[in-house]
Amino acid sequence: IYIHCELPDSFTTVVRTVDGDTLLILKQKFIQALLKKKSTLSNVHPKDVVFFTDSKREQKHLVSKPESTLLSKLFSDVDSVDLFASISQSNNTQVNTPQVNTNSNSINNKPENPQSEPTKNLNAEPRTTVAVAPKQTTEANKTQNVVTNQVPVVDLMNDPAIKPYIDQSILVAQQNCSKNNFRQAAFIYKQILEAVPQHPVCLLQLGTIYLSANKPDIALPYFLNLCQLPSGQKDYNNHILLGDCCFALGEYSDALASYTNALKTYSGGVQEELDNIKVKLAKSVRKAGDFKTAYGITTSILQTNENHREALIEYANSLCELNKFIDALHVYLRILVIKPDDAEGRQGLALCVQQEGGLEDIMSQLDSRQSTSASAFGFLAMCVKDWGAVKEASLLYRKSWEINKQSANFMLSLVHVVEVLGDYEQCMSDIKKFMAANVNYQLVSDYKDERVLKAVDVLSIIQNISTVSDILEANKDPDYVSLNTLEVKKEVDTLKPEEMREYTPDQLDFLALCCTLVKILYICGGLSIVRKLARIIEPVRDGRQLHTTLIRNEVAYYCCIVQLLEWKKPVLDSTFTQSNKLYIAGDSHCLTSAWETLNIQEQPILITPKLVTGLKMWHLRPESKFFPKNNFWNVVETIPPGSNVVMLFGEIDCREGLVVSVEKCRYEDIEEGARVTVEIFMDVLKQLVRKYKWNIFIHPIVPVLDVTRHIVKIYNAVYRKRVEETPGLYYLNFFEDMLSADRTNFNSKYELDGTHMNPLYLRCLERAMNEALTKK
Repeated sequence: IYIHCELPDSFTTVVRTVDGDTLLILKQKFIQALLKKKSTLSNVHPKDVVFFTDSKREQKHLVSKPESTLLSKLFSDVDSVDLFASISQSNNTQVNTPQVNTNSNSINNKPENPQSEPTKNLNAEPRTTVAVAPKQTTEANKTQNVVTNQVPVVDLMNDPAIKPYIDQSILVAQQNCSKNNFRQAAFIYKQILEAVPQHPVCLLQLGTIYLSANKPDIALPYFLNLCQLPSGQKDYNNHILLGDCCFALGEYSDALASYTNALKTYSGGVQEELDNIKVKLAKSVRKAGDFKTAYGITTSILQTNENHREALIEYANSLCELNKFIDALHVYLRILVIKPDDAEGRQGLALCVQQEGGLEDIMSQLDSRQSTSASAFGFLAMCVKDWGAVKEASLLYRKSWEINKQSANFMLSLVHVVEVLGDYEQCMSDIKKFMAANVNYQLVSDYKDERVLKAVDVLSIIQNISTVSDILEANKDPDYVSLNTLEVKKEVDTLKPEEMREYTPDQLDFLALCCTLVKILYICGGLSIVRKLARIIEPVRDGRQLHTTLIRNEVAYYCCIVQLLEWKKPVLDSTFTQSNKLYIAGDSHCLTSAWETLNIQEQPILITPKLVTGLKMWHLRPESKFFPKNNFWNVVETIPPGSNVVMLFGEIDCREGLVVSVEKCRYEDIEEGARVTVEIFMDVLKQLVRKYKWNIFIHPIVPVLDVTRHIVKIYNAVYRKRVEETPGLYYLNFFEDMLSADRTNFNSKYELDGTHMNPLYLRCLERAMNEALTKK
């Protein structure tokens, strides 16, 4: 909208509005721009100010949803608000505000001439002023000397005519926070700060939002300003937050000063709260290099409260830094007894069990002769797996199953961990052991006992399979029978819900184990065996809403594979030499191309899948410990040097990570998130090229899902640009082929199950590979 003032020499400035704007904010921006341009201005009356929008001056609502803002109410009250009542008094007033980005969309950065304003997408997410950490000459005084912008501003926080509107805006922002829509909340808080730069609630909430988003540099000026306010200085929690911010920035001396101020201002009298602050002091002291003092602080707390969680964590972390891992391990175990889901406790335990003697120490503390120890070993395995101790987790899960060989859950967990290690032959061996130990186990689907999945039947199919070579050899079986999903369903009608038996958790785990067996065999090329297993699994799976259960992932892989079977022919891997193989490393989308042949430079090329389950590019950042990263490195090590390799990752980033991260203010928008995650992956790809001398081809992210297609388009554009800038990497240019003619939908020609593509799309991949090799 245009905000225009009819003066002897008229003045106009431009404000672009979005949902959430209030007239109060528009007024304040206008006043600031006006005073900056005409500092001698005085005696201006409200009737001289006219608000209008574009050419429709009669329009009263500036947004499509006036009920979600205050605009309609404010417009009705416009004559009762004296915009310029204190203009002469405020003309020389200077108020400190957080330093802002000079590239922001602040009103003061807009061109005076409305015609020169560039066209922007009004449907885009709001881009607003973002506070940034001030640049200092030295690290030590970063939090002691803050340079702020000083602009004239009318003090509206306590104006009785305006305060209700500010309070209502804060309420709306808080409601957005409760819904995890932190981006919109931050947008509202920033707008209020433009009108009331020292509003304590907004300073506190914005600092908290950005600190939680791992952006302490942005959070810092908000907390600094808050702690300089008379009201902010009295609240010990503000000093704690400032200390947390300094600690995250590595400014341990400043963090120590803030935590000391928190101790001085705390008056609650609750000892545990005081101890929490002391633990933060100890962390800062330890990071500054004074281990003796830090040790003294934590031990003094534990002497009076031996179960103080934060003190135990700090004590254990201190022991790790002193390389006393066995002692630290015992402390972490104690923490997990107190709080089993403690993330820091689990992370610390994972670190300790990977050290010399760590796993043996845990094993010695549990009596493997007692049946209850099985659950204890399983719990410890679950704790350490997610934090990178995958090999150790496999040994703990194996111990669990050896104690309780009837547990399908322990075997399923073991097989999944061995999958992460990339040892498919060991997976096969373990599943055969389970079936042999439970030959009488059966899963009955219906009350007529007609649909039964028996362990002994599964065992009979895989009995003679021990190696990957055995799996491929089985494709020569003369009894190979064509199978697809429709043929299975013709043999048995789908059960009605009232005809189905309800599966117990252990029965679900048994079914999941069978589905995982299918997945492993498929990845290894055993299409003939997979078809035989599908014939006995499908009758007990069909018609059930298993996507709502804890085994949904195993069933999803199974269903995708069974649907792909009708496109597949048995693989005779021995007919292809190493030079005639193309490896596709990817998430579940690499299942589609598995064991197909392409015509590349007039030579038949066999596609060999290298599945990395559940991997996001984000998981590959250096500091990550999450097990899919471990799986990735174990899988890529099986690809021979000098190979042609296609990388098919990124779809899970688009589906699960980016939107949430933008809403939490970790990224300004989807494009920034794409740049960050793509850069992580680019570093990994360059490392792989140097180490293995591969030719790496980049598969565009597949745009199958309607809800993420707009994100995939942005991500692919960023991805392609970085690939084409990097020597040794080749982008496969067929993304447009996967879209409909108008680029809005997925190309229905390539649909499979609503999530994956069918093998018809491989002709696009084939063409793009030939084009890339020609350019190379």
